[in-house]
Amino acid sequence: MLMNVAESKDDSEIDVSTDSEFDWDIDWDEWSFFGSTDTYLSFESNKCAEYTGKVEFTNSVRKSSSDNRIGARSKVRMEPGRQLCNDGLDDYCCDGNALYTGWRNKGATVYHNWDQALNEIDTSDLIQGTDPEGQIEDISRTRGAQIGVGLSSNPSLTIGYSSSVSMSGAELIDATSKASGYSEHQLDIDPEAHSATNNAVFEVGSVSAWDWDCSDWHDPLGMTALEIDVELEWGVQLFGNWQGSQSDEHSFTYLTCF
Repeated sequence: MLMNVAESKDDSEIDVSTDSEFDWDIDWDEWSFFGSTDTYLSFESNKCAEYTGKVEFTNSVRKSSSDNRIGARSKVRMEPGRQLCNDGLDDYCCDGNALYTGWRNKGATVYHNWDQALNEIDTSDLIQGTDPEGQIEDISRTRGAQIGVGLSSNPSLTIGYSSSVSMSGAELIDATSKASGYSEHQLDIDPEAHSATNNAVFEVGSVSAWDWDCSDWHDPLGMTALEIDVELEWGVQLFGNWQGSQSDEHSFTYLTCF
């Protein structure tokens, strides 16, 4: 439960292919619903008093009572101010500067923080698996995602889902240190890439072990089971390089034990 001077539009026409079949041991929907968030926001820049862009967050959190595992997926859709300006939305335009071509998607970082007081699992043992692992780049299709569940009875077991992504000219990096108790994924975008001037859509996930007993807690407001923090960055480019940037962030909290 949740508590809480323009380029052609042809730039956005990127071929999309779809993987027809995915192979995993546990389907994401087999775990019980825990919390979700679907939020569409604008963040305002101080430069030229225009908006940097819009972003849509879609979080999904599910858990397994039998195996003491909980997972989270975060999908982020970044729409740059430059594209929105070209679509006729004047609030995203900056006038009076011939060199200025509008805000572009520059990057993002998503954290799944499982290190919460409620969870009695040692921090170094919390993170069981992440998606993606390593790095992926230049993708514009639906892909099959698998995250390790890390059960002692079957350490190779995975939970899977399909992930729709569009990140041409971008790289998504797994920067997680498991001992920290939180997963970290970073999206880096080339300033002249499709993902900078059009939409950048990416999804990440993680699975954590959990051990809590709600009978030990009596806070009517509930206890935090997971925090998701997202840092976003838009930039302006000149001669193929990033020349300036504007950052914004947003957080989500998921509670239990009411």
